Amino acid sequence: MPEPWSDAEVWAIFSKANSYWPTLDVSPDNFSGFLRERFNSIGDIPPERLADLFLACACLNKVSGAMELMRERTFPTVLRAFRPFDESNGFAAEV
Repeated sequence: MPEPWSDAEVWAIFSKANSYWPTLDVSPDNFSGFLRERFNSIGDIPPERLADLFLACACLNKVSGAMELMRERTFPTVLRAFRPFDESNGFAAEV
């Protein structure tokens, strides 16, 4: 059975994650619920993925500006990954 998540733990992890994307309006309850659906305990959450998880939660909840930030963050990587297949930016944008 998963360990219960204390309010202090939830607040600490939310505060850390929110610090990466302070302009995104994600509530502690939404982020906590998002994490609880994916992890059994707070200890299972990879700290190096907090920024990504917070942004994913914001996108899932259709928070204003989240998709734009996701595109800015990921599109350069997508372009590099597809460059060996086709050097045009149009190809990567289509994918």
